[in-house]
Amino acid sequence: MQSRSLFLASLVCALLAASALILLAPAPAPSSAGVVVPALSLRPDTPGTLTITPVPPGAEIWPDFSSGPSATTPATLTLSPITHPVLLRLAGYREYGTSVAVRPGGNLTLAVAMEPER
Repeated sequence: MQSRSLFLASLVCALLAASALILLAPAPAPSSAGVVVPALSLRPDTPGTLTITPVPPGAEIWPDFSSGPSATTPATLTLSPITHPVLLRLAGYREYGTSVAVRPGGNLTLAVAMEPER
């Protein structure tokens, strides 16, 4: 019986020592890669949108120097992911021109205060 008690005591001591080594061991260093976050898998040719909200509303939108207006504001256009020139025209107001860079799957908002003609 004494040998069995000695065996159990030795086993308990060994388990305590092993658990102490595990608890006191230094944590592994973080990898140099860090946390990996999955990227959005958008193709480079995925269209984006451009929402144009001028004040006052009703301006004609002439994207990409087109031969005619494509919409009247307020409007949301679906455009290819490149930089587009955009022209707004409204009777009694100065023309407004700018360029917008559309990203694949991106959403842009263009808020414009049209200036009255003098």
